[in-house]
Amino acid sequence: MTRVAPLAIALAVLPATVYAQTETHARDGSDATLLGEVLVVVLGLLLSVLCVLTHYEGLRILTRWLARLDTRPRPRILVLILSLLVLHQAEAWLFALGYHAAAWSGIMGYLDNTSPGLLTYVYFSITTYTTLGFGDIIPVGPIR
Repeated sequence: MTRVAPLAIALAVLPATVYAQTETHARDGSDATLLGEVLVVVLGLLLSVLCVLTHYEGLRILTRWLARLDTRPRPRILVLILSLLVLHQAEAWLFALGYHAAAWSGIMGYLDNTSPGLLTYVYFSITTYTTLGFGDIIPVGPIR
């Protein structure tokens, strides 16, 4: 797999995402601006590409490191699983920073029923990333 492939996949998803966002804007008649929606799409695309590249590079480094590790298979598997958990946490934090930046901008929406601290965005990001989605925090505006 080349380094260009994740970017090509992300760019292939962009037109459908932009269409879905503009259709939502036209359908619900919200007062959110089209600019905010486009910025959310661009931010989402950027974060997705960053997560794919983070995962790819993390797995590449981990594969090389595990090949050099002189130990039995079971400890290697344990190191692999724990490393993957760390990678997923890093990706959830990337999205938390993205949600925080979007809310800070003022034009892309915000999270309702919350205090605006970074850990709130981390909590929301992790519950969304893991598909738990408790529903106690509700995104409002284009960020949804």
